[in-house]
Amino acid sequence: MSALDQRARRGGYTATEILVASTIFLVAVTGTLALLILHQNSWYITTLTTQSSGKVGKALQDIVYGPGTNSGLRAAMLGSATNYYTTNGWLLVYNGNRFLRYRIDYSNIVDETGHVFCDNVISSTVSLTVKGCMIGITAVEQGGRHRSLSRMTTSVRFRN
Repeated sequence: MSALDQRARRGGYTATEILVASTIFLVAVTGTLALLILHQNSWYITTLTTQSSGKVGKALQDIVYGPGTNSGLRAAMLGSATNYYTTNGWLLVYNGNRFLRYRIDYSNIVDETGHVFCDNVISSTVSLTVKGCMIGITAVEQGGRHRSLSRMTTSVRFRN
């Protein structure tokens, strides 16, 4: 009588066959879970990076063009801007009464009305050029054990 006939007569599997099948199933499930966790972490880091880049890009857009109006830094008259560096950040004054301020202790950039352009700023630079200025912002987005830094710089040309 062959082994197949004996198994059919017994009506079941041996302990060795069940153990081998269980081991193969366990390895497959463990590998699948490891891939799931890897892809989930990758997706989370990508989401943080996208959020951080979007926040810094929106902040620079609002600084240059103005939040909701056309009264941003592009409206500054040539020669009206003065830049002050302090131990706590920088202050850019333009058109007499308008300003942008970066304060390290508040980790943000605000204008004269208190409008916050960007929060979670870990560093920012501003420098005057012959016909305008350069502004750079580095901001962090943090979630759980993941952290994403985004740095962007733009050049603004003042009006004549």
